Amino acid sequence: MQLDSDWTRAGKQLSEISTAHYLRSTLFSSYQRIAIAVFITCSIIICPSLTLAAYSESAEPSSTSRNLGAISIYSAPDEASLRLGTLAPGETATPIAETQAAGGERWFLIKSKAAITGWIKQSENDQAKKIDNFFKSRPAENVGVPVAIPNLSSAAAPRGTIFVPVLTAGPSAIVTVTLNQTITGNLMLDTGATHTVISQRLAGTLSLRPVGRSAVQTVGGVIAVTISRLRSLKVGEAEVNDLLIIVHDFSPDPRINGLLGMDFLGRYRFGLDAQRQVLVLSPR
Repeated sequence: MQLDSDWTRAGKQLSEISTAHYLRSTLFSSYQRIAIAVFITCSIIICPSLTLAAYSESAEPSSTSRNLGAISIYSAPDEASLRLGTLAPGETATPIAETQAAGGERWFLIKSKAAITGWIKQSENDQAKKIDNFFKSRPAENVGVPVAIPNLSSAAAPRGTIFVPVLTAGPSAIVTVTLNQTITGNLMLDTGATHTVISQRLAGTLSLRPVGRSAVQTVGGVIAVTISRLRSLKVGEAEVNDLLIIVHDFSPDPRINGLLGMDFLGRYRFGLDAQRQVLVLSPR
């Protein structure tokens, strides 16, 4: 009987040890599963972030090196205005106008090779220096000092030539134009004007916004003028789109709303047939 009792106690102790061991094993396995789940979650969330951060840090120097020497192009002659893009080192640009900001800084309106039209600030950059030298070497534009256009017979005009009726006011020749496909006006032909000029009244009727300012030479001296953009300028059947023009009241004659300059005329072989009183515009 004593032996049976000892075996019974031993069996009970063994059972208790096995149960405790099972519980410890179960708890340990649960902890393992939780730890593994936490590790996997952290790997999914944290590792890509660390990888992305590492990639950004490695990519940043190359981006900086690519933009080194680039000039920012702004929507207005002000560094607080909208940044339209950059003028890459060595990229050519077409000078359009210049102006002086309130702080005395000079700005240049340019059109980049990527067709971005905006303002760059005067600087020691080689491209900015070239544009600066361009404006310094250019004679002041004459506004309000008409220059006669060449005489041309319309009889020998090539195919595709456009004939535009001309009005005369003394020595001046005037054509009727359509602006932004809505408003008509009378512009004086002037080969001495680099840019087309329209009056303040006409610009107000068209609700044109200023995109900058420039300095031009008039009979009364150098003056500051506003630069605006026309969506369309049509003379007869000839049309030019996206044209930067000057807004200035140069003539007291109410019949004249501005000047038709070389930014339009220079796109054609042009002349004036005085006998038939037509402007001849031939394709280049």
